Amino acid sequence: MTGKAYPTPAAFRRALTDRTKQASTASGRPFQELRRLFVLHCFLARVFDIPGERWILKGGTSLAVQLPNARFSRDLDLLNTAADLTIDGCITELKEAGRAQGRDPFIFDVSERGRLTGATHGVTLTVRALLGSTVFEQFPLDLTTGLHFTGKVRVLHSDFPVSIDDVGPPPPMRLYPVVDQVADKVAAMYEQHNGRTSGRYRDLVDLVLIIGADDITIDPEQLGAALRREQRRRGMTLPRKLVPPGPDWQQKYTLEAMRSPVPTSLRSLTRSLEFAGQTIDPVLARFHDGDHRIDGR
Repeated sequence: MTGKAYPTPAAFRRALTDRTKQASTASGRPFQELRRLFVLHCFLARVFDIPGERWILKGGTSLAVQLPNARFSRDLDLLNTAADLTIDGCITELKEAGRAQGRDPFIFDVSERGRLTGATHGVTLTVRALLGSTVFEQFPLDLTTGLHFTGKVRVLHSDFPVSIDDVGPPPPMRLYPVVDQVADKVAAMYEQHNGRTSGRYRDLVDLVLIIGADDITIDPEQLGAALRREQRRRGMTLPRKLVPPGPDWQQKYTLEAMRSPVPTSLRSLTRSLEFAGQTIDPVLARFHDGDHRIDGR
């Protein structure tokens, strides 16, 4: 960027607040949601500026970039695919990207909170977005490495949710394959922890939104391979078809669906499972019947 429209952090903050209010009024999205999403996108622009194409966006924010009606995610989920880079090396890259100047007026302070547990190799970070010496926003970030996937990474250009001067144009984002996100969400719905059933009601919400999207196609053979990979990685057995994961899902899922963009006709657990099952159940059935075309062997 050359020449600043806003000479001080305070001036940029005031302008960003005004622009975010305008965008909120025009779009109907909550002010705080747009403000946070803008900050997330500013940080992601720095991440995808890192040379090497080794960073991939996963999770809810990845879906939100692809699906305009996807639920809002308050955090980030990033995967680094570099075989020669340790977790600490990945953290160093993020810290250096956060401190870089010139792309926008923020400084992003990255600090470690703790290591991820279970089958995932990674770490949880805290990212603070500072304007001057003041924390403007703060969000958690899950960083993972060594995670293999089946589908093809999607490269997508996405504009900032708020338009304002002194912010450079965003680079293209690299997004985790949708087919692997579907497999991850199916497995998460049925994975038990210490004998307790899953409470990942939002994952079924996401499955309904993904499968209902007009511009997303899910290849059944790739999905079968991705499901097999998730089953092995988590050391679990997937069901033959989508069924209620636990007795509390009937009520709690419906409450979650009512807070989401899921169509009214699909907000019951039964209807959501049936709708998602139109795509997923045939793959699970072939998977259990030993059709190796879909299990990657």
